[in-house]
Amino acid sequence: MKNVLRFLKPALLVAGVMVLTSCGGGDGGTSAALTTGITWTSPNAVAATVNTSGLATGVAARTTTITARSVAISGSKVLKGTVTAPVRAKIYASYTGSQQGVTVRNLNLNQTSNFSTGFNISGIDAGPNNQIYLASGNKLYRYHASGALITTMTFPDPLINYTDVAVRGGKVYASYTGSQQGVTVRNLNLNQTSNFSTGFNISGIDAGPNNEIYLASGNKLYRYHASGALITTMTFPDPLINYTDVSYAGP
Repeated sequence: MKNVLRFLKPALLVAGVMVLTSCGGGDGGTSAALTTGITWTSPNAVAATVNTSGLATGVAARTTTITARSVAISGSKVLKGTVTAPVRAKIYASYTGSQQGVTVRNLNLNQTSNFSTGFNISGIDAGPNNQIYLASGNKLYRYHASGALITTMTFPDPLINYTDVAVRGGKVYASYTGSQQGVTVRNLNLNQTSNFSTGFNISGIDAGPNNEIYLASGNKLYRYHASGALITTMTFPDPLINYTDVSYAGP
């Protein structure tokens, strides 16, 4: 019995889609495409999901093994094949100066596309479905990587300045300074669900697991819960050190 799974494309982009095809060989040497009666599974939905039609969708830059089961060939025998689907990541970088916008690059930093925004960007982070979140002045923006503007949120106080933005677990976290200092918690449509005051200027923000947020400010690093509860503070002994940004790397 031969069991084969193959991709129509060699890799699956984050937030991209790809149709998977399963082919099975019968006991008599026959071969047929498995187009009906297939159960597709992806054990690591954090990396990619697959629907009942074999349509796989990349979620994050990780690897998953997608499996197909079928009884369409050889009576009640179950055909099972497994293939590892790599998910390719992207790099988004904002720029200012003679031009203002966003560049989209692969992990080797080769540009694949770019788009102009027409405003200075103070913070950027990647969201699901090829979307990008930007901070600028008293505004937060939600773009598609193609450059299409999806949503803009303008805070009514023009003295507020969003300094950075982070996206994780269906939430958007943005730090702000100016007439107020703190963190706003929003959904992916940029509607606020909560906020809390910190009492200090924030130069960098990133989201960790378990609804936790990491902040950089002066010679200090902070770990908060999204509810506003302070968990941990780290103060570097040299007051002339200034932490400029913070990034969480992990599951």
